[in-house]
Amino acid sequence: MITLKELEALCCIAQVGSFERAAARLHTTQSAVSKRVRQLQASLGVELFDRLGRRARLNAKGEEVRALGVELLAVRDRILERAGLREVAPGRLRLGVTELTAMTWLPALVHELRAAYPELVIEPEVAPSSTLMGSILSDAYDAIVTPYLKSDGELTTIHLGEVENVWACSPSIAPARRTLPLAEIRNFTVLTQGGRSAVGVRMDRWLRANGVRHAKTVTTNNLVALVGLTIAGLGISYMPRECFGDLVDAGLLTILHTTPPLPRFSYVLAYRRDRASPFHEAVGRICERVCDFTMRYERLPQPSRPPRAGSPRRRRRGRAGS
Repeated sequence: MITLKELEALCCIAQVGSFERAAARLHTTQSAVSKRVRQLQASLGVELFDRLGRRARLNAKGEEVRALGVELLAVRDRILERAGLREVAPGRLRLGVTELTAMTWLPALVHELRAAYPELVIEPEVAPSSTLMGSILSDAYDAIVTPYLKSDGELTTIHLGEVENVWACSPSIAPARRTLPLAEIRNFTVLTQGGRSAVGVRMDRWLRANGVRHAKTVTTNNLVALVGLTIAGLGISYMPRECFGDLVDAGLLTILHTTPPLPRFSYVLAYRRDRASPFHEAVGRICERVCDFTMRYERLPQPSRPPRAGSPRRRRRGRAGS
């Protein structure tokens, strides 16, 4: 018999890309997650995953089961609401996020929220972390996703994940990957995020604490612009490693390793402590489940579209979306 725990494991693995990370999100062990998947496959009599290295991706049949599983899990949550075991969602959710979240897992979050709360109006807004922090304290947002910031106890925070940053530059600046002392960074023009970014502020403090003061900097508060300027060879910059790894693979960027390496940054879901409710906690659990800073949304596999009624099927050549 198929269980909700088995479907939950399947949906979580599909979101985070591996059994190990799914186990962490579900607060269980990898062996327990693997057992749930084996039991689900045995009940259905089909394989649901195509293993690609360390990543686990659903095959066509797995995608069909996942879609139905999302619906069933959403029904479970609505039953709990009606039974009074979970607070009914408010009419809208004003959600503030930084640019990195918008570029990676925000679409997955919106999808899961809509599945769990079909009548919820979601109002996302992308803004620098300093703006998000001021707005959440003034009650302009219901919740925000931001690099961790101290809030003097006014906010409840739920840890979502960490982001590894690396130095990156155009191959024209440093054609070969090499390791250099952190102090040598001052020999380059450094592209930085400005004071409106929590990452920019904390990175500047970290560099100063390690004795690095730039001779020349170029500042932008836009992450996409920062990446573009780096590709153009204007200087070196720090950026999330896994999110932009495809640009390294394509030869547009190269990584500069330093000793010591750049610090990791924790990201949290935050909401006002005096506005806390079971709904906020439920949103936090969904964020924990879908949070994934490793892949930009435009590189996620896209669902296939059925042909229009009355239109003949055409054989496609090459890989879709490549």
